[in-house]
Amino acid sequence: MILIQSNNKPQIMSAIGNGSYLYHFNIKEIEVPSPMQGTEVTKAWNYNEVVVWPPIDSGTITKAVMNYIWPKDVEQKYINDYNAATLGILDESYIEAYKGFMMQRKSIKEQIDKDYNEYINS
Repeated sequence: MILIQSNNKPQIMSAIGNGSYLYHFNIKEIEVPSPMQGTEVTKAWNYNEVVVWPPIDSGTITKAVMNYIWPKDVEQKYINDYNAATLGILDESYIEAYKGFMMQRKSIKEQIDKDYNEYINS
């Protein structure tokens, strides 16, 4: 994933101008050395972003983020490995790997839902 750094805190959603929007996520405030000589630090923000096309809703944003983080064949591989493990073809570590993947997806989906609700209520 590409990490973007900015001196300005990004909005959750911003219009690009061609009908699409940028969804900014994983926004973290950090301290960076000041461009001036000395030991001063200044605030900056690290984040990721994806392009989202209308209709803008939580589902559309989720799909864009999931495709950005994991190519579609990654999820299919987790599912195939999980099924093979439940049939006893692969060991149980594949079941745990799939559970971990699903927990990550759940966490991301919850954050997107929270961000989207904040965006529509602002």
